[in-house]
Amino acid sequence: MKKLVLIVVLMLTIGSSAAAQAQVPGGFSTPQNALMAFYNYISLQNYQSAYALWNTPPSSYIEFVNGYSNTQYVLPYFGVLESSSATQAGKVISVLVSHQDNGSVRAYYGCYDMVYNNGWRIQDGHFTRFATYQPDFVTLNSILNQSCYNLQPVNASPEQASDAEVAVKQYYANINLRNYPDAYAMWLQPLPGPRPNGAPAVDYRPVANSFAAGYANTYYIDVYTGAYMQTGASAGHSYLNGFLPAVLIGQHTDNTFVTFYGCYVMGYLPDGSLGIVNGRFLQLENNASIWPNFSPYLNIDCTPLNIPG
Repeated sequence: MKKLVLIVVLMLTIGSSAAAQAQVPGGFSTPQNALMAFYNYISLQNYQSAYALWNTPPSSYIEFVNGYSNTQYVLPYFGVLESSSATQAGKVISVLVSHQDNGSVRAYYGCYDMVYNNGWRIQDGHFTRFATYQPDFVTLNSILNQSCYNLQPVNASPEQASDAEVAVKQYYANINLRNYPDAYAMWLQPLPGPRPNGAPAVDYRPVANSFAAGYANTYYIDVYTGAYMQTGASAGHSYLNGFLPAVLIGQHTDNTFVTFYGCYVMGYLPDGSLGIVNGRFLQLENNASIWPNFSPYLNIDCTPLNIPG
């Protein structure tokens, strides 16, 4: 069942009553959620929680931390679990896009060996670096729909990132770093004065004094974007620019996950950069963090969502 979400700020508070920082990992119900949490912890430099998700750590804790010393954040992609002969164990094909502090990108593909031990944990992993850029949708599909038991080399192509995609990812980077004032500033304010039909200007922004509080139970949000659909301005809406499909996977502070898909309406801020006008999202369920389950929603037509702008 899909749940319509009209508040597009995505304040991920469902089912969480934990403290503001997730410190003790464990109990993840799917291997993909455990892996997603692993990289969320790394992106926020919560290395102790990440290290604890190894069933048998491959190195000392210090060596583990040093291995991520230049990593700003990691955007991960995971396929289905391929069960092995062991009970509650298997392999998960993965693509890891690591963004470095110097602005460079490193993309890897390979497989994690996962085991269930009081929740899913990492047993081992083997990866190959294949690109120095964000791979495009076709490349991701060609990798993540393969089998770990017959993994083939891929011909990778770079994604052509739009300004809208960069803006939305920066928006969630601000939220993940608890930089709520800068995130809120990326919403467009209504134009002063009445609209051409005489109606008052409409403000689609979240309520300012509750914006940060809405994320109290949100640990991290991974954002995946589709192809930007540029529409241009319309009468009385000179600021409008287009639609951006997106999938948002949020980890709560109690280590539960929630996934939404939908679209943002994008427009021009006073400084000429793109910001968020409005948006509308639907909730996805049933292991939605698996690439084959959510990737089709990156190519949706945003028009039927009837998002006011």
